[in-house]
Amino acid sequence: MSAWIGVCCYDLAQGGFSFFLDEKPTFQRLVARFQSAESIYLAARVVHWRPVLVDSWGGVIESDTISTVGRAGLKFLVGCQFMQRFEP
Repeated sequence: MSAWIGVCCYDLAQGGFSFFLDEKPTFQRLVARFQSAESIYLAARVVHWRPVLVDSWGGVIESDTISTVGRAGLKFLVGCQFMQRFEP
């Protein structure tokens, strides 16, 4: 359980989801746990990531020219594709 990290999801769809990280992802595959009445576990793979700025209202500002060094509000938006649902 110590390997789990809590993240803020940005988008959730039938085929995948995206979420914010404080650092560039160092992984290509992950297990996501979504909680509702019961926990749902899904294996997923990272398909893209990019730096974005998140403003004080939670809005996302995207730009190809964002500096990733010491920038307040900098997050990495990570997009993932679901691969398989499973029971732990």
